[in-house]
This record gives sequence, structure tokens and C-alpha cells, in this order.
Amino acid sequence: MSAFTRSEHNTSFIAYESAPSRKPVEIHVNSNEMTARVHPEAFITEYPSVLIKSVNVKDDLVSVTFDASSVETRNGKPLSFDFHGNCKTDSPLHQLAEAAREAQRPVYVAFEIRRKVRNRAGDYIAFTTPINTLRGCNDNPDGKATTDATSGNCSKVIAVLGFADEEHTLISEECRTNPLKWGAVRGNYDGTVPPQGCIIPKLADGSPAGCIIPASEVPTGGMSADVEAAIARIEKQLTAMRGAPACSTNKPWMLRGARGEVNPGSYAVTHVRLVRSKAHEVVSQSAASAGEVSTDTVRSVESLLTKALLWVADTVQARMCGRLDRMDKAWDEACQWAFYVVEAELPLPAEVFAGQGSVPQEWSVAVRNRAFELFAEAVELTAEYCDSLSKKGRDTSEKKEPAKDAETADARESTPMLSDSPELRKRWDDLIVAINMGGHVAHLNPALVSCFGTYQSAEIPAEKFEEMLSQWEDQPQQFVDFARNQYQESMNDAA
Repeated sequence: MSAFTRSEHNTSFIAYESAPSRKPVEIHVNSNEMTARVHPEAFITEYPSVLIKSVNVKDDLVSVTFDASSVETRNGKPLSFDFHGNCKTDSPLHQLAEAAREAQRPVYVAFEIRRKVRNRAGDYIAFTTPINTLRGCNDNPDGKATTDATSGNCSKVIAVLGFADEEHTLISEECRTNPLKWGAVRGNYDGTVPPQGCIIPKLADGSPAGCIIPASEVPTGGMSADVEAAIARIEKQLTAMRGAPACSTNKPWMLRGARGEVNPGSYAVTHVRLVRSKAHEVVSQSAASAGEVSTDTVRSVESLLTKALLWVADTVQARMCGRLDRMDKAWDEACQWAFYVVEAELPLPAEVFAGQGSVPQEWSVAVRNRAFELFAEAVELTAEYCDSLSKKGRDTSEKKEPAKDAETADARESTPMLSDSPELRKRWDDLIVAINMGGHVAHLNPALVSCFGTYQSAEIPAEKFEEMLSQWEDQPQQFVDFARNQYQESMNDAA
């Protein structure tokens, strides 16, 4: 139905409304006041798998209650409180919610929380007010949203809904953001990472506005918006550092210092430098083959590519690990896979030197997807290596007849295995994606064990696997049901 891509883990981020404000509002860009039609922030939350507890209809509004205890979290503990979302009566989302509740089938759901026109007191809510301010995050010591502030200032709708075990997804007509473009902002956790080609203006007090405007709408001349923003951030950090302990007291694994300032010697800062160095290398090579390119253009494209590669590494790590942490070694690994893809498979497009003002989003997404694919493959291969070490350890402790061992080894060498067939592995990967199990591959292992006695690709005969795979490709839903039953049985056995 669409090119929408679901998140593979529980997540939240800030997106932006597709339509600009009807009236221009006052903002500040490059230290200059200007008026523009802005795209306000909206807060998005996604849950890949959750059960629906109840569906209540009142007039033209449907309130759907989701069962918090059915949500899997990284720490293994379920959520504590049920949550809710609204949709229109008799809409496709309403019908799907009713069917899921009746069948007790888990669903993927995404919510969109956006500003109301007026708050509970009847006061007009400015388009530039940050969504986290409207949610009460700034007034709460722990930085979490409050129910009172959110309900008074925001409306919450079910933006996207679909069965967790099916690819088909419904997008609500009530969405103000564009779910098809969420992939570009899924790493925008605090509203500081705008989509490529856009900037975040400022309010009169110098704080970031809760909106974006296209960079093309900023008057030319003078300092660029990106440079202005960077200088402002540095000035803010220097102000915070006055009177703080010397930087030398901050260890590289500390992101911030004692007064909350960014630690200039942290691993996170080092990683940005390394990304910049790679961007310089890539851009210099691309510029050499693009003909005459000015030094200013090279520097500008270098900055754009640095931001694009940071975004790729952020989103790849978030997909792989379920969290974003630039201080973590996994982030560096995600970054290296992005470098590999740019160097070996998807070179920088030549049009970035033609004054586009941004790195093509399609290219960044393609690099992200390929880097994640290769990273996941590396983890899988390492898992197979670890399992083989464990198996060898068990084998050395058991006494077997030499002749029998030799016969087994000869048979293994003469029988092609799944690990020997890139084509079969690719078909298997495609099936995993088709049934929306990319983030839960381990849940399919019991099904493989049931069919082949193991889930290790180096131990599954290619011929037998192809026979079963052909059936699963023809009847994916039956395979999903079979895999779910096998997984549940394995969990019951473990209990």
C-alpha cells in the first residue's frame, strides 16, 4: 500500500507537520528577525507489538486502550500503565482495532501528539512552542511529560496501525506529519536534528523554536544558518564552562562535565572528528572527478556529508541496539559500516556539487539501510562463530569413535549447507523482512530447530532448507503461525 517502514523497537522522536502554518510567524535566523510560515513539531511514539484491551465508541470518536503488560521492553519488564489513542468512528483504523481486539492479535501502532489550537484556558498556542514544552517536560524534574500538560495543550491520535505479524499498514487521514518521511527524523529525540534541507529557527530569547523552515527560505548573504547555529551552541557551552573545573579533569567516557557542559575531550566529540575526516576524504575524491568545484563548495558539501553520516550511524545503532549512544563502541561500529558502504557500494552523488544545499535523502536512506544490513550480517556471522566454539568445546569433552567422526566430517564436506548458498540466505532474509520479523530474528529459531534440528546455517542442508523455504514463501502467513507456535512452546518448555 505504501513505502511506510515500521520501527523494529519501541521508540519516540520529534517529527514535523507537513503543512506550514497558515499565517507567518516571527522567528529569528542568523540573528535577524524574519517572518515565515513554519512547520510545527509533533511527538511520535511507536510500539511494534501490543495487544488492544478495549475499543470504546462515543459519537464520532473512538478511544482505543492498549494493554501495557503486553509491550516488550529492553529491560524485560512490561510497561506499568495502559495507554490510549483516538481515531474516527467507522474508519479503517477503527475496524482494524475492533478485529484485533476480538481476535486478541497484537498490533503495531504509532501515535502522533500535536499542539491544539488553544489550551485548556482558551489561550492561543503559538506554532513555535516546542512540543516537549506543551507536554510538560520542561516543568517536570525528571524531564518526562505530564498527563495534565499533555491533555491541556495537545491532541493525540492513532497515526498508523497494522497487525504486528502482517506487513499491511493503515495510515490515518488525521495525520499532520507524513509517516512516509519518519525515517528521516527517527533519531530526532529532542528536536535538535532537523530533516536535511531544513533549519530550526530561534525564538526572541535565543532558544530553539519548536518548528522548522526550509533552508531555501532563509535570505542569502551573511553567515549561513548552520554556521550561526554552531557558533551559538559553542558560545552557550563556553558560557556554561566559565568557572567549571578544567577540561583535563573530565574523562573521555564522560559526555558532560560537572556543570553540564559538553566535555570537549569525550569520545562523542572524537567520533564527530573522525566522521568529518572521512567526509573530507570522500568529498575530495568526488570533487576531483566532478570537474571544477570551488573550495567553498567542497567545504559546504563536507559539512553536509558529515551531518548525513552522523545521522546514518545514529539510526543504524538505534535499529541494531534499540538505543542511541555516540559514546558506545557499537556506534563507532555502525559508523564504520556506513563508511564501507559509501566507499565500496554507494558513492556520493555528483549532484551535491550542483548547489542543491543538501545531501539527497534517498541516498542517505539507502546508505543507512545497507549499513544496517551488513552490520546485522556481521553480528549473525559472529553468533555462528560463537556457537561453533561452544560446540567444539562440547565435542572435546565427549569420546567418539574416530571412524564415525571421519564419516560425519566427510558427509558434511560433501553436503552443501545453507551457509554455502548466498542465494538461499538472501531469499531467507527477504522472507524475514516480508513477514516483519527483522527485529525478532531469534524468535524464528525454534521453528528452524523443529524442522532441521538446529538453527545454525552451517548445519542445515541447503537442499532441505530450499524445499521448506519454497513452501514458506508461497504461504508466509502459515509460516508465521507455525513459527509463533514453536516459539511459544519453547518459552513454555523453558519455564
